[in-house]
Amino acid sequence: MLLNIKKINLLEYCHGIMATVTPLAEARNITLTCKHPETPVEVFLDPEHFEKVILNLLSNALKFTEKGEIEFGYTIDRRRDIVFYVKDTGIGMTEDEQKIIFDRFRQASTSFNKMYGGTGLGLSISKGLTEKLGGKIWVESEVDKGSNFYLRLPYKPGIHIEKPPQIDYNEEYSWIGKTILVA
Repeated sequence: MLLNIKKINLLEYCHGIMATVTPLAEARNITLTCKHPETPVEVFLDPEHFEKVILNLLSNALKFTEKGEIEFGYTIDRRRDIVFYVKDTGIGMTEDEQKIIFDRFRQASTSFNKMYGGTGLGLSISKGLTEKLGGKIWVESEVDKGSNFYLRLPYKPGIHIEKPPQIDYNEEYSWIGKTILVA
């Protein structure tokens, strides 16, 4: 699968994402807010891959936040990168859990799979997509206080972001010696 780089208006795009997620938050009585610069920002990226990452982060925030709030937004930092974030007041994670959550088939705790469901692939996929977009993803978290996920993408005003190398996802993968978990 190749990247499909397009120019998008982040303000409009983020409002569209909020329109998708707000009904889910309201149904769970969770406050969802969106913060961003007032000035419209246009950026070149693959909107489909970007949306998958952001929706995964928001979905996880909703899954692990029983009450409180979730904040989604973006800023342009001193390096002139765009930093997106999803902050929640959910269950949080230990430092050890934070180290493994971006690994395939890993969740912060094995008990999470029973309580919350999931395969442990969402954040691994999000990390891979973020790297394909030329960015970086990370988390800061504290148990019982919540988690803050960050996604940094390069941005240069008025200049097309360099396309990352094209990758052929149809490449064959050897499953010999691997274990497949089926729930």
